[in-house]
Amino acid sequence: MPKTEQRNEIYAEMSQKLKQSGLPYEINISLSEEYTMDFLKKMSVVVARTRNGKGEKYEIEQLIQILPNRVSYLKINMNQNENDNKNVRLLLDETKEIMECYPSNNCEEVGIENIKRF
Repeated sequence: MPKTEQRNEIYAEMSQKLKQSGLPYEINISLSEEYTMDFLKKMSVVVARTRNGKGEKYEIEQLIQILPNRVSYLKINMNQNENDNKNVRLLLDETKEIMECYPSNNCEEVGIENIKRF
């Protein structure tokens, strides 16, 4: 797991790439840190939708592409309403291939299939 300074650099890099991409998401740094420290002990990023509308598969694919290589977990809150609980959680390998996606019904809804398994 990267040290605090390195994690902050990764969050800053990801935030900049998100702004440049025009994707309607922003990083929730406090939740990203919580997931990194408590749940996985791996570099995690949590992003939340910033505009109305529903998350789409192409957005998820673009989010994965702009992730720094050291990130192995990505949680995407798909709707702007935080109480909606519509999210997709991805476990990625070192080449950013999706190894696991859950909850499965949300993954299927946005068209994430053909997952590389362990």
